[in-house]
Amino acid sequence: MGITGRDLKKIACEIFAPWQHDLMPIVIVATDDTYLGPARDLVATGTERSGVPLSEALRQSLALAIARAMRRPVDPDRLTWRLALARERGTERDALEVAEDCLISLGLFPERVRRVGPIPAYVGVGRAAYQAAGHLEPAYGFHLMVEALRFLAEPDRTRLLDLARDGSVAAAHRLRGQGVIVLPRR
Repeated sequence: MGITGRDLKKIACEIFAPWQHDLMPIVIVATDDTYLGPARDLVATGTERSGVPLSEALRQSLALAIARAMRRPVDPDRLTWRLALARERGTERDALEVAEDCLISLGLFPERVRRVGPIPAYVGVGRAAYQAAGHLEPAYGFHLMVEALRFLAEPDRTRLLDLARDGSVAAAHRLRGQGVIVLPRR
């Protein structure tokens, strides 16, 4: 059997002086390599195809969101309402779940989100949810993570048009190379 989170916390407490331990919260995130390894591979594929440069923190946030989405169903419905509830309760975990659901929904199921409202509005919801969860870098890089997700499958020309109209810089750049100028949605 491997080292548990409790063991890691005990080791960390022994390394740091007691006064440091009281001032510095120790957060241990347990991940399952069964999901995280393939999620990291998907992130690498999406960033390579999109050409979007993701920092290591954004790559890790995106991989964790994908890994969690593999373990539990993603609920793209009522995201704005769920964010308001998470803020009211003040729980970072609820806000993080909303942020990740928003990220996965926008990246993999944009048609479903588009039926409910404009894509840029839900990008704002995702950013706000990451901020409410205290994850500032993913909040500011949210659109980049969505872009990487949307390029997991090599898009055809019609899909490139949809991506570009939703604000994808990589899709607009590819289309511009083909002599197509994309106008935003109304």
